[in-house]
Amino acid sequence: MKIALKIGNRLLFLFLVSSFISEEKMDEKTKQVNKKGFVVLELFTSQGCSSYPPADKVLEKYALQDNSNSIPLAFHVDYWNYLGWKDPFSKAKFTTRQHEYAVKMESNLFTPQLIINGKYELIGSKENEIQNIVLKELTSLKKEIISIDNLLIKENSLKVDYSLSFLKENSVVNIVLVKKKDFITIKRGENKGLQETNYAIVYDLVTKPVKEEKESIFIEFKKEWSPSNYKVVVYLQSRVNGEIFSVTQKAIN
Repeated sequence: MKIALKIGNRLLFLFLVSSFISEEKMDEKTKQVNKKGFVVLELFTSQGCSSYPPADKVLEKYALQDNSNSIPLAFHVDYWNYLGWKDPFSKAKFTTRQHEYAVKMESNLFTPQLIINGKYELIGSKENEIQNIVLKELTSLKKEIISIDNLLIKENSLKVDYSLSFLKENSVVNIVLVKKKDFITIKRGENKGLQETNYAIVYDLVTKPVKEEKESIFIEFKKEWSPSNYKVVVYLQSRVNGEIFSVTQKAIN
């Protein structure tokens, strides 16, 4: 009996050690994956759309990961505002951006639509399909490098200085002002009574053709806004097929 107990303890000990090593390897593998690739998740959504909440919850999970290689962005479009609730985060320029994707991808405008790295489009609530694409893109080596050199708030504007490792033909740079989160109560429309926190809310977008390795742009930034609630995302993208080549982000201090 004693011998059996000793053998049992030994086996259990070996199992625990083996499990610990396996977890270490998994963590290391995840780190290596994150160093190779990135993923930009552009969700085109609207608080006026009844299908919005599930997709928003999926995006929230990526936002809460706080992973520098996985960047969620919520573009609130304006074409559902007529249903009785005007989405306070919606802008016509975000609808235009979605339309540009629709032309490139030969798809329709709908919400919630998720575009991943400018290459894949699917319904924003398809969590398993999204995860599979995310893992695939995180393992894809990306060579182009873009960086944010400096952020400076002055009066009602934010100056963004950014640089590229080299100039890429037929490409554009997207500079995005993002509010990390905001609590919302929807008072009318299809989602009347819904109370929740929205994450990764795009407040503004500026798109510029690539001309120089180092450039600067100005984005509106109101005095009453708290800088710690916002960040800037900059990504390099093909203006031919929409593929995203490189991305970076920086918090505003």
